[in-house]
Amino acid sequence: MNTNIPRSGNPANTFEGIHQTVNGCCNLSMDENSRQRATRAKNTIDLIKHRFGGNYAAFARKVERSPSQINDMLADPPRKPFGEKLARSFEKQLGLAHGTLDIEHPFPPELREPERPYSVQQPSEEALRVANAWDRLPIDLRSHLLGIIQYELTRMRITWADR
Repeated sequence: MNTNIPRSGNPANTFEGIHQTVNGCCNLSMDENSRQRATRAKNTIDLIKHRFGGNYAAFARKVERSPSQINDMLADPPRKPFGEKLARSFEKQLGLAHGTLDIEHPFPPELREPERPYSVQQPSEEALRVANAWDRLPIDLRSHLLGIIQYELTRMRITWADR
């Protein structure tokens, strides 16, 4: 078996040349993808802070995702990918212009809510698990369970507003 690879005048036409070209191309796009995902994550965190008062669960409900998926996407380092399709879906569901999450910028005042006089903490892992389980329940079961909770609070003389 002849293991000699014929050489041409153009180094890109050799196995080594093609390999270097592919590696260089992929490394650049991987860096660009990483930067793009980091920008999307930063902008999404800013959006959650300014438009949802830091409430990840409210944001998750609005974009029809589970709170744990949002938490995994925005973790550092991310545990789930934050790709272009998901970014476009968020923009559409939030009424943002196409590509808003991809551009490095502070969010304009119209997207911000007034600063709250208290700080909002990120939910605990247990709270995220409970919220995720609650979101998976059928709507009629959720309504039934809320009725039971309201009844029990009333029976214990605790008003719904005191919860």
